Amino acid sequence: MLHAAFGRPAGLWALGACIPAVMVPLMIYHSNLDARQDPVTFIYLHLVLLVLFPALLLPIALLNRGSRGALAWATAVALILYTAFYAAYDALGGLTVGIVYDHARQTGNPTIVTFVQTNLGDPATDLVQWVGTLGWTVALGLTIAHWWRAGNRSPLLGLLGISALALWWNHPGLPGVITYGSLALAMLLLPLFGRSARQVRVEPGSAPPAI
Repeated sequence: MLHAAFGRPAGLWALGACIPAVMVPLMIYHSNLDARQDPVTFIYLHLVLLVLFPALLLPIALLNRGSRGALAWATAVALILYTAFYAAYDALGGLTVGIVYDHARQTGNPTIVTFVQTNLGDPATDLVQWVGTLGWTVALGLTIAHWWRAGNRSPLLGLLGISALALWWNHPGLPGVITYGSLALAMLLLPLFGRSARQVRVEPGSAPPAI
């Protein structure tokens, strides 16, 4: 039944739903983790996120199944920007801070800690984050456009809209829970609403449906 409704093996759909779902507790853990007190754990967390951020392409790709033409190309470009820049931002902002704090703890040099605390808002890092977040928002916005053009007006679109906007408040803590939790819920709803999105087709000899 799931395969008939979704058009893909259930395992692929489950993986697409699990990836953003796993991000939710990680974002809560992230917000409570002090890089200065536990830099090694902070590094390991960001190594995991370095894999999970690009892995989020899977659920978005599944949500764009059937997208064609300029819309599909634009979505792909937005996803590439998100993957490259947001992963780079997390590496610059997370891994670097963890490594520097770990070095400061090992050497006992307070100057290193002061340097990190005064340089966290580096303009280059902020720009990389901005481009990556813009890619995420545009990709999900185009995903909504794909579903809307297909004639689907499901609650799934609202969840995607929330996810598209929430990442602008960064990913640790509540913003990350909203961003990835909304995407996970959208993926869970996909078998229910995905069929109706694909059923809007022009039958031979019939007029195109009004959208």
